[in-house]
Amino acid sequence: MTQLRLTSLTIIGFIMLLSCTRIPSTVAFDDQLSYTEIDGYRFHTETFGEPENPVIIVVHGGPGGDYRYLLPLQSLADDYFIVFYDQRGCGLSPRVEDSLLTLEQNLEDLKNIALYFGKGNPVAVIGHSWGGMLGVALANQYPDVVHTLVAAEPGILHPQAAQAFAADL
Repeated sequence: MTQLRLTSLTIIGFIMLLSCTRIPSTVAFDDQLSYTEIDGYRFHTETFGEPENPVIIVVHGGPGGDYRYLLPLQSLADDYFIVFYDQRGCGLSPRVEDSLLTLEQNLEDLKNIALYFGKGNPVAVIGHSWGGMLGVALANQYPDVVHTLVAAEPGILHPQAAQAFAADL
């Protein structure tokens, strides 16, 4: 009887704790959040600076994270137009099916974001970790889209290196 009561109290306490936790809505459900719609998908975006200035796209790590930890880069807005975005299915961007969470889709999204904000002109990209890997892939596959790339702490950048790393596990 005591074990059942303790289990019940634990479950009730857990439910009460969850009820106090606010899970933020994505841009699919909250029109007050800033977003940019590209090809029918609403990316949570935030921009700083003058749109006429050279464009820097900031790409967060993860996959699965959001851009908030990179917001100190907004200090570049005196000279640049800084674009932060939550990748597809991440942060405050809408959730999607797992089949859309691929390298190819992320790369296509980054290319389209660069083209949209760059208005057809090459952009600078600052990517951290996974975002650095996406930036390198973008510069490799679409060199006309990127004029400058900063890849901070990128992961593995070459398929053979990934295979060698996996073999050592």
